[in-house]
Amino acid sequence: MERENGRPEEAELLDLESQIGRTLPEAYRNWLAETGGGVLIDSAIRSGLEDEPIADIAEMFSISNILKEINILENRIPATWLPIGISNGGDIAVIDLISGEILYLFVPYFYGKDFATRDLSVKIAEDFERLRRDLKPFDDVLKEIRN
Repeated sequence: MERENGRPEEAELLDLESQIGRTLPEAYRNWLAETGGGVLIDSAIRSGLEDEPIADIAEMFSISNILKEINILENRIPATWLPIGISNGGDIAVIDLISGEILYLFVPYFYGKDFATRDLSVKIAEDFERLRRDLKPFDDVLKEIRN
């Protein structure tokens, strides 16, 4: 990570969980407690889609940005989806608070829709640990796809 946002207080994490009405998945909560989110360096993961093969994540949200995104996306994403990051193009990464899966909402698929459903997203990781492990420099992901 290029820049971390700084460690949040435990009270901030508890307040976030209170506001969303759920406990954060353990791996994500631990990571957020350690870093506070931040700007990533050239990070991407394969999306599995033919027309949008790469999902990039430019920033992992701080608690305050998570709360802002919840307000922006209110009633447009399921209540069990928590926005956790954003791409350079405005695509949103969310964590499903029930399954722990990391989903990616490509703006072109979501644009003009009133509500994001599972068919408008793509699963990019089984869980937060897998996302952390599989994020790579954008050029490396591009080379994998071309081979």
